[in-house]
Amino acid sequence: MATLVWGDPTARFFESGLDRGVLYLSSGKAVPWNGLTAVSSGQEQEQTVVYFDGDRSFGLVTSSGFKGSLSAVTYPDEFSSIIGYEAVRRGALISGQPADTFGLSYRTFIEAPGGKQHYKIHILCNVLATMADVQYASLGSDPALVEFEFDLTGLVETVDGYGPVSEVVLDSRNIDPWLLEDLEELLYGGNSSEPTLPSTQELLDIINNWARVNVYDNGDGTWTAVSSRPGFIFYTTPANDEFKIVNVNARTIDDDTYSLSDTIDVEDVPQIKLIDHNNGLWTAMTDGDNVIKMISDTEFEIRNVTTIFSSDGMYRITDTVLTEE
Repeated sequence: MATLVWGDPTARFFESGLDRGVLYLSSGKAVPWNGLTAVSSGQEQEQTVVYFDGDRSFGLVTSSGFKGSLSAVTYPDEFSSIIGYEAVRRGALISGQPADTFGLSYRTFIEAPGGKQHYKIHILCNVLATMADVQYASLGSDPALVEFEFDLTGLVETVDGYGPVSEVVLDSRNIDPWLLEDLEELLYGGNSSEPTLPSTQELLDIINNWARVNVYDNGDGTWTAVSSRPGFIFYTTPANDEFKIVNVNARTIDDDTYSLSDTIDVEDVPQIKLIDHNNGLWTAMTDGDNVIKMISDTEFEIRNVTTIFSSDGMYRITDTVLTEE
């Protein structure tokens, strides 16, 4: 039986900071939000207490959506139309026009023991904003920035298999680092893609169906394995008519038959620990099967490590347990 331990120095996490604000317009365009200073978030919840024969029997908590506030010393020009300002021509705006919904993402930090920093990405869809009164004052000897404040309300979206959803949070401590990398490219853009915010249903479909290796049953006695990452599918002949798959979930059925399934989480992939003895020697250890393969008494093969080419015949390898970095 495990005993609870208080004050574990490896479990001292705290959250602070805010950056990487992104505004997603209903048109599909995304723009960075510079000057974002604070976001508060919560859920509009209602508690109902049910009595039976005069006794309090149980309570029911229902959520009706996201609520919060946002502060910034400036906001993107595109946000003006969202809060009801319309340009009659370039540089001339009128207020009181119909507001629009928008999406928002921002990142907050998690400080960890040893100075290591993790983070969360908060994703809000279908948000409405109302602007608080703004006070301008004459300049003095100690001028202060004008801070804009907005009340936020989220319109919930019902998605398959879940209740109403108004916010999605990605935690870098727990999520597969490759999935997080793909989601960040989706949200922030990449070399060949524009930043975008899908609907909550589409976002959850991406998260739930993502895998390092996807195995598809074609329904005709054949199957297909697909991976966008190196280190899983290798061709073993010059004609590329034979291949091998490593580091997938496999269950032995008989001597030459296996059942394969997707690698859904990083925990499914065997990890390797490398130790440098600082004397020209190093040790590789793993608890995974067939990851370190002895070829002879003096030769071995290591699979599924992070490899960086140094020069002809030389490579630098690092732990796979540090893939989140």
